Amino acid sequence: MKDLTTRLIIIVLFFTASTAAYCEATSATDAVVYLPARFADGGNSLLDALTFKTDQSDFIATTFCYAKASIKGKLIKPLCLISDWEQRAFSKDVELQLNDLPIVAATINGEPVNVQVQMMVSYQCGKGRCQGLVTLNHGELKNTYGLNYIAPQLILDGLKGPRGVGGWFFERGVKLSLGVTVDSQGLPIDVKEFKSEPEYRMWSKKVKKMLKRSRYIPGIYNAEYVSMSYTYAFIVY
Repeated sequence: MKDLTTRLIIIVLFFTASTAAYCEATSATDAVVYLPARFADGGNSLLDALTFKTDQSDFIATTFCYAKASIKGKLIKPLCLISDWEQRAFSKDVELQLNDLPIVAATINGEPVNVQVQMMVSYQCGKGRCQGLVTLNHGELKNTYGLNYIAPQLILDGLKGPRGVGGWFFERGVKLSLGVTVDSQGLPIDVKEFKSEPEYRMWSKKVKKMLKRSRYIPGIYNAEYVSMSYTYAFIVY
């Protein structure tokens, strides 16, 4: 009988748990495991999530919204962007229906955290009834990453923003617009001002400072954390 030690077989099992772009993107050098807020089906889109009625027989609209994705698994206080003041009623209706929409909470090393998410909401209506598509990835990075990505998400826990910066939406024009480049570790490496009304330059500097010291869930592309840009629009109340 051969020596049992010569017959020893070492089996190494590698398990990969992933769902589309929302996987636990890790590597040997990653000390922290981030998972972004996402819809329960594992994707970045939720089809037919919203419905509402309109008097218009053929109505097609798209709006961009921001919301808090809470640790309790709900969207909270959404604010939607509009470029046409006549669509204000439409955006308010979308905000109402997005509120409390179920979402899987973001986590850091398994611990839930509150984050800010961006969404694109598309509606197509016929015979007075509309159906909507809610998408977490709003298309800004589509030309670079295609569809298999998730943008960075601002971590709201412990965030202390400048007084008076209360939300993100268009009414009669953007007041502040800043771009943030977030590295693969969730740290901001560059913040640029895209647009700022002259009277809001002071606020722009404060928001820029806030974003520089904030933490983020890093962007994910092809199951890996990557450096990725993100755009924030602010209105000062």
